[in-house]
Amino acid sequence: MPDVFISYSRKDKVFVQQLQQALEAAKRDVWIDWQDIPPTADWWNEIRAGIDSANSFAFVISPQSAASDICHKEVSHAVDSGKRIIPLLYQEVADAELQKKLHPTISTHNWLIFTPDDFDGAFTQLLKALDTDLDYVREHTRLLTRAREWDRHGRTGSYLLDGEEIQAAEHWLAQSGKNSPQSTNLHQDYIFASRQKQQSRQRRLLIGVSVALVVSLGLALLSFLLFQDAQSQRNLAWDLATEAALGQQLAETSERVAENARATAEFNESIAQQALSTSDALRVTAEFFIPRIVVEEEDPRPLNVRSGPGTDY
Repeated sequence: MPDVFISYSRKDKVFVQQLQQALEAAKRDVWIDWQDIPPTADWWNEIRAGIDSANSFAFVISPQSAASDICHKEVSHAVDSGKRIIPLLYQEVADAELQKKLHPTISTHNWLIFTPDDFDGAFTQLLKALDTDLDYVREHTRLLTRAREWDRHGRTGSYLLDGEEIQAAEHWLAQSGKNSPQSTNLHQDYIFASRQKQQSRQRRLLIGVSVALVVSLGLALLSFLLFQDAQSQRNLAWDLATEAALGQQLAETSERVAENARATAEFNESIAQQALSTSDALRVTAEFFIPRIVVEEEDPRPLNVRSGPGTDY
């Protein structure tokens, strides 16, 4: 960013060229209209942008600049932008009417008096003024440039400060009450809007985190319930499988018992058949021998002497 914007009358160009050369030799960046405005650019917009981008505003006082409406507009814009104003007296303005045309702000500042006999002394004072509170003034310029861009684009949120920039800007704003130049309303609006956006984003983030936490807890509870249900289902399946296995074992045992019962029945039936056969055999034997025993009891003689045909007793 330029160190200084020089506002002057074209009729004082010789002095202004000497001043510019001295500043550039002292390693100061100068914004001046004959070298910083492109031929096809909107002249006044470029002038305003040049004033906003410079850390300080130097106004060359002469009868010619006092009479210039353009110079008056430049001073007015510098005042509106809260710029550090440095009046440089090149020629006395003796005419009372011309004195009235000077912007009121010019008369409230100390003038650096440049005379042909003491250019160097005044120039040294100018360099000192340019370097006073330089970090503070640079931040003033930087924030003003950002705020102007934000304002030109309808004050949309995408042009606001973010993160640590907000804290730094608020620290700068707190110092502006005791430093010069002070902050403008645009500075304050810009920093305040940036903080509001940051707080709104933090609230949304907090709400998002809270919702995510609630959802996470809900999912955790659901997972726990599903796990419990799955465990119950596994236990039920295990119980059913155990019962089925026991039923299978019982069925197999019952089948074995039935097989044993059938085998026992068949065995018993076989024994019964054998007993029946034995009984029948005994009955036949009895039927064969009993009559003979009866006969023997009735006729105790041996069989070979029993009566027969033609036998005598």
